[in-house]
Amino acid sequence: MGKLKKSRIVACLIAILAVAAIAILIINTDFETVDEHASNASKEALESVTDGISVSILINYSTVFNNYDNLSDGVKNAGILRDDGVLLDKTTVVIEKGKSVYDLLEYVCRVNDIAIEYNGSTYVQGIGYLYEYDCGPVSGWMYKVNGIFPRDACGDYIIEDGDEVEWRYTCTSS
Repeated sequence: MGKLKKSRIVACLIAILAVAAIAILIINTDFETVDEHASNASKEALESVTDGISVSILINYSTVFNNYDNLSDGVKNAGILRDDGVLLDKTTVVIEKGKSVYDLLEYVCRVNDIAIEYNGSTYVQGIGYLYEYDCGPVSGWMYKVNGIFPRDACGDYIIEDGDEVEWRYTCTSS
């Protein structure tokens, strides 16, 4: 065998080994989408909170069932409403001190893959594809902290350890 033929065989073997190594790397890699990466990064960031506070959050739209006639056909036909009127069951999370009600909502929606839409800085227009005005001219999302509807914008209200936050969809006659 000539020297040139041996070098070609060696080059082919190296190429085959390189392809095999890449194939093994791809098979053993856990790929994730950009959204999954962002969600996982958020989870990891909050799981690493050492000076955090524990708060609970619930997202509820049960009032739409008492006002079903006012509900937009788009929402009625979209199949987005659960029979119990709960978009997110009461969930307890640990979050950094100094975070607002909006920060908490944005975090739990991102982690639980719930759509959220806001206008301006932190005015919440929609959660889970249920938007303001979907159930009449004065319907929309409001929040309570420890059973009270604060006057502060959700981005201005700083939550404290042990707070219970509830986002509630309100309708014209509720």
